[in-house]
Amino acid sequence: MKLVLKKELIILVTSFLYFSVRTQPDIAIHSLSIGEKCPDFKFDNFVRFSKPIAYLSDFKGKLVILDFWATWCASCVQAIPKLDELQKKYPSKIFVLPVSYEKKEVVESFLKRNAMFKHAELPSITQDSVLSQYFKHRLIPHDIWINGDGKVIAITGAEQVNDSNIIGVLSSKNISLPQKQDIFGQDIDKPILLGGLGKEYQFEEDHLICSSLLSGYIGGLASGNATQVMIENDRVKLLGDDCTLDCLFNMALNATYRSNNALPDTNAYARMRSRMILEVKDSSYFIHRIPGSHNKIYAPPPDKMFCYEIIRPSVDSLKIAAYALEELNNYFGDLLGVEVVKEKRKVLCWVLTSLHKGNIPYSKGGKRDVSIDTDNQLISVQNCPIDDFILTLMNGELLNSPIPMINETEVSQPIDFKIKADPTNPASIGKSLRKYGLDFVLAERELEMNVIRDKTGTATTLRLN
Repeated sequence: MKLVLKKELIILVTSFLYFSVRTQPDIAIHSLSIGEKCPDFKFDNFVRFSKPIAYLSDFKGKLVILDFWATWCASCVQAIPKLDELQKKYPSKIFVLPVSYEKKEVVESFLKRNAMFKHAELPSITQDSVLSQYFKHRLIPHDIWINGDGKVIAITGAEQVNDSNIIGVLSSKNISLPQKQDIFGQDIDKPILLGGLGKEYQFEEDHLICSSLLSGYIGGLASGNATQVMIENDRVKLLGDDCTLDCLFNMALNATYRSNNALPDTNAYARMRSRMILEVKDSSYFIHRIPGSHNKIYAPPPDKMFCYEIIRPSVDSLKIAAYALEELNNYFGDLLGVEVVKEKRKVLCWVLTSLHKGNIPYSKGGKRDVSIDTDNQLISVQNCPIDDFILTLMNGELLNSPIPMINETEVSQPIDFKIKADPTNPASIGKSLRKYGLDFVLAERELEMNVIRDKTGTATTLRLN
Protein backbone atom coordinates (compact mmCIF):
# COMPACT_ATOMS: atom_id res chain seq x y z
CA MET A 1 0.00 0.00 0.00
CA LYS A 2 2.83 2.44 0.86
CA LEU A 3 4.54 1.74 -2.40
CA VAL A 4 1.40 2.52 -4.34
CA LEU A 5 0.91 5.78 -2.48
CA LYS A 6 4.49 6.74 -3.20
CA LYS A 7 4.04 6.16 -6.90
CA GLU A 8 0.84 8.19 -6.94
CA LEU A 9 2.60 11.02 -5.14
CA ILE A 10 5.51 11.04 -7.58
CA ILE A 11 3.14 11.16 -10.54
CA LEU A 12 1.16 14.03 -9.06
CA VAL A 13 4.23 16.12 -8.27
CA THR A 14 5.77 15.53 -11.70
CA SER A 15 2.55 16.57 -13.46
CA PHE A 16 2.34 19.70 -11.36
CA LEU A 17 5.89 20.76 -12.11
CA TYR A 18 5.42 20.21 -15.85
CA PHE A 19 2.25 22.30 -15.85
CA SER A 20 3.94 25.12 -13.94
CA VAL A 21 6.99 25.31 -16.19
CA ARG A 22 4.91 25.28 -19.35
CA THR A 23 2.42 27.95 -18.30
CA GLN A 24 4.47 30.38 -16.27
CA PRO A 25 6.17 32.14 -19.21
CA ASP A 26 2.82 32.78 -20.90
CA ILE A 27 1.67 34.90 -17.97
CA ALA A 28 4.49 37.48 -18.09
CA ILE A 29 5.66 37.29 -21.69
CA HIS A 30 4.53 39.70 -24.38
CA SER A 31 6.01 40.04 -27.84
CA LEU A 32 8.65 42.77 -28.00
CA SER A 33 8.86 45.30 -30.82
CA ILE A 34 11.54 47.68 -32.05
CA GLY A 35 12.10 50.46 -29.51
CA GLU A 36 11.06 48.40 -26.47
CA LYS A 37 13.43 47.54 -23.64
CA CYS A 38 14.10 43.88 -22.97
CA PRO A 39 13.82 42.23 -19.56
CA ASP A 40 17.04 40.81 -18.18
CA PHE A 41 16.87 37.59 -20.17
CA LYS A 42 18.26 34.44 -18.62
CA PHE A 43 20.33 32.44 -21.10
CA ASP A 44 20.89 28.76 -20.39
CA ASN A 45 21.05 25.30 -22.00
CA PHE A 46 24.24 26.38 -23.77
CA VAL A 47 26.54 24.48 -26.03
CA ARG A 48 30.08 25.82 -26.48
CA PHE A 49 29.87 28.41 -23.71
CA SER A 50 32.09 28.87 -20.69
CA LYS A 51 29.20 29.31 -18.25
CA PRO A 52 26.02 27.27 -17.74
CA ILE A 53 23.94 30.44 -17.25
CA ALA A 54 24.21 34.06 -18.39
CA TYR A 55 21.98 37.13 -18.36
CA LEU A 56 21.44 39.90 -20.88
CA SER A 57 22.82 42.38 -18.34
CA ASP A 58 26.16 40.53 -18.47
CA PHE A 59 26.63 42.07 -21.92
CA LYS A 60 25.66 45.64 -21.07
CA GLY A 61 27.34 48.10 -23.42
CA LYS A 62 27.61 45.54 -26.18
CA LEU A 63 25.48 45.06 -29.27
CA VAL A 64 23.72 41.72 -28.70
CA ILE A 65 22.39 39.86 -31.75
CA LEU A 66 20.10 36.90 -31.12
CA ASP A 67 20.07 34.62 -34.16
CA PHE A 68 17.19 32.13 -34.17
CA TRP A 69 18.21 29.04 -36.14
CA ALA A 70 17.80 25.26 -36.51
CA THR A 71 20.06 22.46 -37.70
CA TRP A 72 17.66 21.58 -40.55
CA CYS A 73 17.62 25.14 -41.95
CA ALA A 74 20.20 25.42 -44.77
CA SER A 75 20.27 29.24 -44.81
CA CYS A 76 20.68 29.28 -41.02
CA VAL A 77 23.60 26.86 -41.19
CA GLN A 78 25.29 28.89 -43.93
CA ALA A 79 24.90 32.09 -41.91
CA ILE A 80 26.49 30.90 -38.65
CA PRO A 81 30.14 30.75 -39.88
CA LYS A 82 29.72 34.34 -41.15
CA LEU A 83 28.31 35.38 -37.78
CA ASP A 84 31.26 33.68 -36.12
CA GLU A 85 33.66 35.75 -38.23
CA LEU A 86 31.89 38.96 -37.17
CA GLN A 87 32.07 37.94 -33.52
CA LYS A 88 35.84 37.36 -33.82
CA LYS A 89 36.26 40.70 -35.60
CA TYR A 90 34.46 42.71 -32.88
CA PRO A 91 34.90 40.59 -29.71
CA SER A 92 34.66 43.50 -27.29
CA LYS A 93 31.80 45.28 -29.00
CA ILE A 94 29.24 42.64 -30.00
CA PHE A 95 27.87 39.36 -28.70
CA VAL A 96 26.27 37.11 -31.30
CA LEU A 97 24.15 34.38 -29.76
CA PRO A 98 22.43 31.73 -31.89
CA VAL A 99 19.21 30.38 -30.37
CA SER A 100 17.63 27.01 -31.23
CA TYR A 101 14.51 25.29 -29.97
CA GLU A 102 16.09 21.90 -30.64
CA LYS A 103 17.41 19.57 -27.94
CA LYS A 104 20.92 20.11 -26.67
CA GLU A 105 22.21 16.74 -27.86
CA VAL A 106 20.84 17.36 -31.38
CA VAL A 107 22.59 20.73 -31.71
CA GLU A 108 25.79 19.51 -30.08
CA SER A 109 26.03 16.48 -32.35
CA PHE A 110 25.33 18.57 -35.44
CA LEU A 111 28.05 21.11 -34.63
CA LYS A 112 30.62 18.37 -34.03
CA ARG A 113 30.06 16.41 -37.22
CA ASN A 114 29.52 19.35 -39.64
CA ALA A 115 32.75 20.49 -41.30
CA MET A 116 31.40 24.04 -41.71
CA PHE A 117 31.70 24.55 -37.95
CA LYS A 118 35.20 23.12 -37.52
CA HIS A 119 36.65 26.54 -36.75
CA ALA A 120 33.47 28.25 -35.54
CA GLU A 121 33.41 29.09 -31.84
CA LEU A 122 29.97 30.68 -31.44
CA PRO A 123 27.93 29.24 -28.57
CA SER A 124 24.25 28.44 -28.96
CA ILE A 125 21.24 28.32 -26.71
CA THR A 126 19.27 25.09 -27.09
CA GLN A 127 15.78 23.95 -26.08
CA ASP A 128 14.54 27.53 -26.12
CA SER A 129 10.88 28.07 -25.31
CA VAL A 130 11.02 31.59 -23.85
CA LEU A 131 13.00 33.87 -26.17
CA SER A 132 10.95 32.73 -29.15
CA GLN A 133 7.84 34.01 -27.36
CA TYR A 134 9.37 37.44 -26.79
CA PHE A 135 10.38 37.54 -30.44
CA LYS A 136 7.69 35.67 -32.33
CA HIS A 137 8.60 34.57 -35.81
CA ARG A 138 7.62 32.07 -38.43
CA LEU A 139 10.68 31.99 -40.65
CA ILE A 140 14.35 31.50 -39.78
CA PRO A 141 17.01 32.86 -39.69
CA HIS A 142 15.45 35.54 -37.51
CA ASP A 143 17.79 38.11 -35.95
CA ILE A 144 17.14 40.47 -33.06
CA TRP A 145 19.45 43.47 -32.55
CA ILE A 146 19.65 44.69 -28.92
CA ASN A 147 21.78 47.72 -28.10
CA GLY A 148 24.03 48.20 -25.07
CA ASP A 149 21.12 49.54 -23.01
CA GLY A 150 18.96 46.46 -23.64
CA LYS A 151 16.66 48.10 -26.19
CA VAL A 152 15.51 46.33 -29.37
CA ILE A 153 16.82 48.42 -32.28
CA ALA A 154 16.21 46.11 -35.26
CA ILE A 155 14.56 42.85 -36.33
CA THR A 156 16.09 41.49 -39.53
CA GLY A 157 17.02 38.46 -41.56
CA ALA A 158 20.54 37.03 -41.42
CA GLU A 159 21.59 38.85 -44.62
CA GLN A 160 21.37 42.17 -42.77
CA VAL A 161 23.85 41.01 -40.12
CA ASN A 162 26.94 42.16 -41.99
CA ASP A 163 30.05 44.21 -41.43
CA SER A 164 28.75 47.52 -42.76
CA ASN A 165 25.53 47.42 -40.74
CA ILE A 166 27.36 46.49 -37.56
CA ILE A 167 29.83 49.34 -38.08
CA GLY A 168 26.91 51.71 -38.66
CA VAL A 169 25.22 50.67 -35.41
CA LEU A 170 28.44 50.72 -33.37
CA SER A 171 29.35 54.16 -34.65
CA SER A 172 25.94 55.45 -33.51
CA LYS A 173 24.94 56.34 -37.03
CA ASN A 174 21.20 56.65 -37.48
CA ILE A 175 20.87 53.73 -39.87
CA SER A 176 17.55 52.14 -40.67
CA LEU A 177 17.56 48.40 -41.30
CA PRO A 178 14.67 46.79 -43.21
CA GLN A 179 12.41 45.08 -40.72
CA LYS A 180 11.71 41.39 -41.16
CA GLN A 181 7.97 40.82 -40.89
CA ASP A 182 6.70 37.25 -40.89
CA ILE A 183 3.10 36.62 -41.93
CA PHE A 184 1.28 34.48 -39.37
CA GLY A 185 -2.30 34.58 -40.65
CA GLN A 186 -1.83 33.02 -44.08
CA ASP A 187 -4.87 31.10 -45.31
CA ILE A 188 -3.83 28.88 -48.21
CA ASP A 189 -7.49 28.30 -49.07
CA LYS A 190 -7.83 31.98 -50.13
CA PRO A 191 -6.13 33.90 -52.97
CA ILE A 192 -3.19 36.05 -51.86
CA LEU A 193 -4.89 39.26 -53.03
CA LEU A 194 -8.23 38.36 -51.42
CA GLY A 195 -7.32 37.83 -47.77
CA GLY A 196 -4.99 34.88 -48.18
CA LEU A 197 -2.26 36.66 -46.21
CA GLY A 198 -4.47 37.42 -43.22
CA LYS A 199 -6.29 40.49 -42.03
CA GLU A 200 -3.22 42.23 -40.60
CA TYR A 201 -1.14 42.14 -43.78
CA GLN A 202 -1.67 44.74 -46.49
CA PHE A 203 -0.45 43.45 -49.84
CA GLU A 204 1.93 46.05 -51.24
CA GLU A 205 1.30 47.14 -54.83
CA ASP A 206 5.03 47.20 -55.57
CA HIS A 207 5.20 43.46 -54.89
CA LEU A 208 2.90 42.69 -57.80
CA ILE A 209 4.76 41.64 -60.96
CA CYS A 210 1.97 40.04 -62.94
CA SER A 211 -1.49 38.67 -62.24
CA SER A 212 -4.70 37.53 -63.88
CA LEU A 213 -8.16 37.74 -62.39
CA LEU A 214 -11.48 36.52 -63.78
CA SER A 215 -14.61 37.04 -61.74
CA GLY A 216 -18.35 36.98 -62.19
CA TYR A 217 -20.49 40.10 -62.55
CA ILE A 218 -19.73 42.60 -59.79
CA GLY A 219 -22.21 45.43 -60.44
CA GLY A 220 -21.71 49.11 -59.75
CA LEU A 221 -19.11 49.33 -62.53
CA ALA A 222 -19.26 50.89 -65.97
CA SER A 223 -20.75 47.74 -67.45
CA GLY A 224 -19.14 46.67 -70.70
CA ASN A 225 -16.27 49.11 -70.25
CA ALA A 226 -13.13 47.54 -71.74
CA THR A 227 -9.93 49.46 -71.13
CA GLN A 228 -7.48 48.48 -73.81
CA VAL A 229 -4.04 49.21 -72.38
CA MET A 230 -3.19 51.14 -69.26
CA ILE A 231 0.27 51.89 -67.86
CA GLU A 232 0.55 51.84 -64.07
CA ASN A 233 3.86 51.88 -62.17
CA ASP A 234 5.81 50.34 -65.04
CA ARG A 235 3.11 47.78 -65.62
CA VAL A 236 0.61 47.27 -68.40
CA LYS A 237 -2.99 46.22 -67.87
CA LEU A 238 -6.06 45.06 -69.75
CA LEU A 239 -9.32 45.48 -67.88
CA GLY A 240 -12.88 44.52 -68.73
CA ASP A 241 -15.59 45.57 -66.26
CA ASP A 242 -18.80 43.49 -66.15
CA CYS A 243 -18.40 42.51 -69.80
CA THR A 244 -20.06 40.07 -72.12
CA LEU A 245 -17.75 37.49 -73.66
CA ASP A 246 -17.68 39.22 -77.04
CA CYS A 247 -16.54 42.37 -75.23
CA LEU A 248 -13.72 40.50 -73.47
CA PHE A 249 -12.63 38.73 -76.65
CA ASN A 250 -12.64 42.02 -78.55
CA MET A 251 -10.52 43.61 -75.85
CA ALA A 252 -7.97 40.80 -76.06
CA LEU A 253 -7.93 40.83 -79.85
CA ASN A 254 -7.54 44.57 -80.31
CA ALA A 255 -5.29 45.88 -77.56
CA THR A 256 -2.72 47.68 -79.70
CA TYR A 257 -0.53 50.73 -79.30
CA ARG A 258 -0.97 53.70 -81.61
CA SER A 259 2.68 54.77 -81.28
CA ASN A 260 5.84 54.29 -79.24
CA ASN A 261 4.64 56.70 -76.57
CA ALA A 262 2.56 53.88 -75.06
CA LEU A 263 -0.80 55.51 -75.78
CA PRO A 264 -3.53 52.92 -76.37
CA ASP A 265 -5.56 52.82 -79.54
CA THR A 266 -8.86 53.42 -77.76
CA ASN A 267 -10.85 53.22 -81.00
CA ALA A 268 -9.76 49.72 -81.97
CA TYR A 269 -12.55 48.09 -79.96
CA ALA A 270 -15.32 49.95 -81.81
CA ARG A 271 -13.66 49.36 -85.15
CA MET A 272 -13.59 45.61 -84.58
CA ARG A 273 -17.02 44.97 -83.03
CA SER A 274 -18.56 44.87 -86.48
CA ARG A 275 -15.79 42.52 -87.55
CA MET A 276 -16.83 39.74 -85.21
CA ILE A 277 -18.91 36.75 -86.26
CA LEU A 278 -20.63 34.43 -83.80
CA GLU A 279 -20.85 30.74 -84.73
CA VAL A 280 -21.99 29.00 -81.55
CA LYS A 281 -24.88 26.79 -80.50
CA ASP A 282 -25.33 28.64 -77.20
CA SER A 283 -25.34 32.37 -77.94
CA SER A 284 -26.67 33.36 -74.51
CA TYR A 285 -23.26 34.67 -73.37
CA PHE A 286 -22.90 37.07 -76.31
CA ILE A 287 -24.52 40.25 -77.60
CA HIS A 288 -26.11 39.55 -80.98
CA ARG A 289 -29.00 40.49 -83.22
CA ILE A 290 -31.98 38.27 -82.70
CA PRO A 291 -32.45 36.21 -85.92
CA GLY A 292 -35.33 37.47 -88.05
CA SER A 293 -35.23 40.89 -86.42
CA HIS A 294 -33.87 44.11 -87.92
CA ASN A 295 -33.16 45.99 -84.73
CA LYS A 296 -33.78 43.73 -81.72
CA ILE A 297 -30.58 42.93 -79.88
CA TYR A 298 -30.07 40.22 -77.27
CA ALA A 299 -27.92 41.24 -74.28
CA PRO A 300 -26.80 38.58 -71.77
CA PRO A 301 -28.06 38.84 -68.17
CA PRO A 302 -25.59 39.69 -65.37
CA ASP A 303 -25.02 36.03 -64.46
CA LYS A 304 -23.48 35.57 -67.91
CA MET A 305 -21.14 38.55 -67.71
CA PHE A 306 -17.62 38.73 -66.32
CA CYS A 307 -14.83 40.95 -65.07
CA TYR A 308 -11.34 40.25 -66.34
CA GLU A 309 -8.00 41.86 -65.55
CA ILE A 310 -4.50 40.94 -66.61
CA ILE A 311 -1.40 42.80 -65.41
CA ARG A 312 2.07 42.30 -66.84
CA PRO A 313 5.39 44.19 -66.71
CA SER A 314 5.47 47.02 -69.25
CA VAL A 315 8.04 45.14 -71.34
CA ASP A 316 5.16 42.79 -72.21
CA SER A 317 3.03 45.62 -73.63
CA LEU A 318 3.12 44.19 -77.15
CA LYS A 319 2.37 40.67 -75.92
CA ILE A 320 -0.30 41.27 -73.30
CA ALA A 321 -3.15 40.88 -75.81
CA ALA A 322 -1.82 37.46 -76.79
CA TYR A 323 -1.55 36.46 -73.12
CA ALA A 324 -5.12 37.59 -72.48
CA LEU A 325 -6.49 35.83 -75.55
CA GLU A 326 -4.78 32.58 -74.58
CA GLU A 327 -6.18 32.74 -71.05
CA LEU A 328 -9.72 33.53 -72.20
CA ASN A 329 -9.63 30.84 -74.87
CA ASN A 330 -8.36 28.28 -72.36
CA TYR A 331 -10.92 29.09 -69.68
CA PHE A 332 -14.02 29.53 -71.82
CA GLY A 333 -12.89 26.73 -74.09
CA ASP A 334 -13.24 24.42 -71.10
CA LEU A 335 -16.35 26.10 -69.68
CA LEU A 336 -18.39 26.63 -72.86
CA GLY A 337 -16.44 24.81 -75.55
CA VAL A 338 -15.85 28.02 -77.54
CA GLU A 339 -12.81 29.73 -79.00
CA VAL A 340 -12.06 32.89 -80.95
CA VAL A 341 -9.89 32.86 -84.09
CA LYS A 342 -8.99 35.31 -86.83
CA GLU A 343 -10.14 34.30 -90.32
CA LYS A 344 -10.43 36.06 -93.67
CA ARG A 345 -14.05 36.18 -94.79
CA LYS A 346 -15.92 37.89 -97.62
CA VAL A 347 -18.40 40.24 -95.95
CA LEU A 348 -20.65 43.13 -96.94
CA CYS A 349 -19.13 46.48 -95.97
CA TRP A 350 -19.89 50.16 -96.02
CA VAL A 351 -17.04 51.48 -98.17
CA LEU A 352 -16.21 55.18 -98.18
CA THR A 353 -15.01 55.98 -101.70
CA SER A 354 -13.68 59.06 -103.48
CA LEU A 355 -15.80 60.19 -106.48
CA HIS A 356 -14.08 63.41 -107.56
CA LYS A 357 -10.80 64.14 -105.90
CA GLY A 358 -10.99 67.77 -106.89
CA ASN A 359 -13.99 68.28 -104.61
CA ILE A 360 -12.39 66.81 -101.45
CA PRO A 361 -12.88 69.38 -98.65
CA TYR A 362 -9.28 69.55 -97.39
CA SER A 363 -9.00 71.23 -94.01
CA LYS A 364 -8.13 74.87 -93.56
CA GLY A 365 -6.92 74.18 -90.02
CA GLY A 366 -8.43 74.96 -86.65
CA LYS A 367 -9.37 72.89 -83.66
CA ARG A 368 -9.62 69.18 -84.34
CA ASP A 369 -13.22 68.11 -83.78
CA VAL A 370 -15.97 65.72 -84.89
CA SER A 371 -19.44 66.79 -83.78
CA ILE A 372 -22.58 64.66 -84.30
CA ASP A 373 -26.07 65.89 -83.47
CA THR A 374 -28.42 62.91 -83.86
CA ASP A 375 -31.61 64.80 -82.96
CA ASN A 376 -31.07 67.51 -85.60
CA GLN A 377 -29.26 65.12 -87.97
CA LEU A 378 -26.17 67.31 -88.28
CA ILE A 379 -22.57 66.15 -88.71
CA SER A 380 -19.60 68.53 -88.50
CA VAL A 381 -15.97 67.61 -89.08
CA GLN A 382 -13.08 70.05 -88.62
CA ASN A 383 -9.39 69.37 -89.23
CA CYS A 384 -9.75 65.57 -88.82
CA PRO A 385 -8.54 62.62 -90.89
CA ILE A 386 -11.27 60.56 -92.53
CA ASP A 387 -10.40 57.55 -90.33
CA ASP A 388 -11.17 59.60 -87.20
CA PHE A 389 -14.55 60.53 -88.63
CA ILE A 390 -15.39 56.87 -89.36
CA LEU A 391 -14.18 55.73 -85.94
CA THR A 392 -16.31 58.40 -84.24
CA LEU A 393 -19.37 57.01 -86.03
CA MET A 394 -18.47 53.46 -85.01
CA ASN A 395 -17.90 54.49 -81.39
CA GLY A 396 -21.27 56.20 -81.23
CA GLU A 397 -24.26 56.17 -83.55
CA LEU A 398 -23.16 53.10 -85.51
CA LEU A 399 -21.84 51.14 -82.54
CA ASN A 400 -24.53 48.49 -83.05
CA SER A 401 -24.08 48.23 -86.79
CA PRO A 402 -23.34 44.67 -87.94
CA ILE A 403 -21.66 45.96 -91.10
CA PRO A 404 -17.96 46.99 -91.05
CA MET A 405 -16.97 50.43 -92.35
CA ILE A 406 -13.74 50.89 -94.30
CA ASN A 407 -11.99 53.83 -95.90
CA GLU A 408 -10.85 53.44 -99.52
CA THR A 409 -10.53 57.12 -100.38
CA GLU A 410 -6.73 57.24 -100.13
CA VAL A 411 -7.17 60.72 -98.67
CA SER A 412 -4.60 61.17 -95.92
CA GLN A 413 -4.95 64.92 -95.23
CA PRO A 414 -7.43 66.23 -92.63
CA ILE A 415 -10.80 67.43 -93.97
CA ASP A 416 -13.54 69.92 -93.08
CA PHE A 417 -17.25 69.59 -93.83
CA LYS A 418 -20.72 70.17 -92.46
CA ILE A 419 -23.65 68.07 -93.67
CA LYS A 420 -27.25 67.32 -92.79
CA ALA A 421 -27.66 63.51 -92.60
CA ASP A 422 -28.92 60.70 -90.40
CA PRO A 423 -25.82 59.67 -88.35
CA THR A 424 -27.28 56.18 -87.90
CA ASN A 425 -27.58 55.58 -91.65
CA PRO A 426 -24.36 55.36 -93.75
CA ALA A 427 -26.44 55.64 -96.95
CA SER A 428 -27.83 58.99 -95.77
CA ILE A 429 -24.34 60.17 -94.82
CA GLY A 430 -22.96 59.07 -98.18
CA LYS A 431 -25.70 60.93 -100.07
CA SER A 432 -24.85 64.18 -98.28
CA LEU A 433 -21.10 63.68 -98.83
CA ARG A 434 -21.43 63.38 -102.63
CA LYS A 435 -21.10 67.13 -103.10
CA TYR A 436 -17.64 66.78 -101.55
CA GLY A 437 -16.66 63.96 -103.88
CA LEU A 438 -17.19 61.22 -101.22
CA ASP A 439 -19.79 58.48 -100.85
CA PHE A 440 -20.63 55.39 -98.76
CA VAL A 441 -21.44 52.36 -100.89
CA LEU A 442 -22.29 48.79 -99.99
CA ALA A 443 -19.73 46.38 -101.39
CA GLU A 444 -18.31 42.97 -100.59
CA ARG A 445 -14.73 42.88 -99.32
CA GLU A 446 -12.46 40.18 -97.91
CA LEU A 447 -11.63 41.23 -94.38
CA GLU A 448 -9.91 39.60 -91.46
CA MET A 449 -12.80 38.74 -89.14
CA ASN A 450 -12.79 37.63 -85.52
CA VAL A 451 -14.84 34.46 -85.32
CA ILE A 452 -16.18 33.12 -82.03
CA ARG A 453 -17.06 29.50 -82.68
CA ASP A 454 -17.71 26.16 -81.06
CA LYS A 455 -14.58 24.08 -81.00
CA THR A 456 -16.55 21.07 -82.30
CA GLY A 457 -19.92 20.56 -84.00
CA THR A 458 -22.09 22.87 -86.05
CA ALA A 459 -23.64 26.12 -84.99
CA THR A 460 -25.83 28.93 -86.29
CA THR A 461 -23.92 31.92 -87.64
CA LEU A 462 -24.96 35.19 -86.03
CA ARG A 463 -23.59 38.71 -86.37
CA LEU A 464 -22.84 40.61 -83.21
CA ASN A 465 -24.70 43.79 -82.50
